[in-house]
Amino acid sequence: MVKNPERKRKISLFHKGKVRSPETKEKLRVCSAIKYHKNKLKYASKQEITMIYYLEKLRIKNTFQALINNRFRVDFLLDENKVIEVDGYWHKEKNDTWRQIELEKLGYTVFRFKVDKKTEDEEYETFLKTPFLSQ
Repeated sequence: MVKNPERKRKISLFHKGKVRSPETKEKLRVCSAIKYHKNKLKYASKQEITMIYYLEKLRIKNTFQALINNRFRVDFLLDENKVIEVDGYWHKEKNDTWRQIELEKLGYTVFRFKVDKKTEDEEYETFLKTPFLSQ
């Protein structure tokens, strides 16, 4: 929760202006029809929406934007100890490394899916079908 009202207003204005492609809108519609709370999806990136879509398609149980230890909000929590972080161009390597070390100390296994604007949808499915996630 954002405590600073000015920052909250800026975040809200940023997300209001988002233009989503028809494919992303369709994935968003499918995801929101499944089980996700619309307030969480409102702030989801295109890459996170695509990941939600493929997690549901492959019937992998997950929690989107899960809060761990009242300290870390992760993109996806699978089972009890697996975390998927969707890393785009906005992620800072230094912070991600620190977060990953802290999560591993708590007993979580962190899987990072690096994306850019050229990442194809099939790459999400391939990533989710890898053996380390199904163990």
